[in-house]
Amino acid sequence: MKHTPARRREDGRALAIETEEKILLALSKFGWLTIAHIHALFWPESKYPRMAQRTLSRLAKDGFVAGKALKSGRKLFALTSAGANRVQATSWVSAKSRRNFFNSAETHFEHRSLANDVCIFWLRKCEQYSTGYFTEHQIQSKKSPLNAFDGYLCSSKPKIPDALLLAYSGEEEAKTDPYGYIYWVEVERGDKKKGEQEHMIQALISLVGFGTEDFEVVRKPLNYRLKGAIVVCPRPVFATRLLNDIERFLKKEQENFRGNLYSWTRIFKNILIWEPGKPFVSLQGWKDRLEEERKKTIRKKWRVTERPLA
Repeated sequence: MKHTPARRREDGRALAIETEEKILLALSKFGWLTIAHIHALFWPESKYPRMAQRTLSRLAKDGFVAGKALKSGRKLFALTSAGANRVQATSWVSAKSRRNFFNSAETHFEHRSLANDVCIFWLRKCEQYSTGYFTEHQIQSKKSPLNAFDGYLCSSKPKIPDALLLAYSGEEEAKTDPYGYIYWVEVERGDKKKGEQEHMIQALISLVGFGTEDFEVVRKPLNYRLKGAIVVCPRPVFATRLLNDIERFLKKEQENFRGNLYSWTRIFKNILIWEPGKPFVSLQGWKDRLEEERKKTIRKKWRVTERPLA
């Protein structure tokens, strides 16, 4: 078929409508998103977020999304009632207007934004094994396969994940293992109180390192194994604090029980650290990195203080 100017305009409109519907569906999953999030989701190869800005502006003008600027200057977008109705009509997904999320967005912006960031990174940068994600909004709405960890191992208080990342078990493993993999996500910003920090450490260790088998999550038609935990650390100091707290907890447990209730190997292999925009690093990898930096510092000091023999 000949691509006349009219035909090209028609194709452009169809593509624009398709993109709008994908953005509205994403907003139904995340609750709210920033322009940067939309840009990373749908135009990851583009240097500037012009297309994201134009599309959101068009959706806002048509009444499908609402925007709100925070005190920091960042602008959030969420579905309106019309936008939720459009999602239900075009994607057959239950959706609701999320304007009420703006009320608490100012307080929890950094935390939720980081949880959204890791989901988007998982989708766009880990395509070789990523099969999807469940956002913090979906988990809080009870729309994920694992909405909380019971707490019978770590405390009487359940632990709620900040996101869940789904992974493919691989073609060879899939022949004998009918499970998909889940990674539990925790956002670590260093502002947790002592009790909250201890609760997180105990939950992560219990999830990843208790016993010899992966924690199983049943959700038909596909069951999942909890393969590991990813801790989002926007600053290196948070990752180092996590490492120190985990080592302290494990040593204390070892002394109290005169043995190992937990697998150190599995914990240090399957707890991963993610600095936004960088590859995942295992807890053992982070420990090795710190040790190498310590050795470099010692060598540097030695060269500075070394004096030639007379």
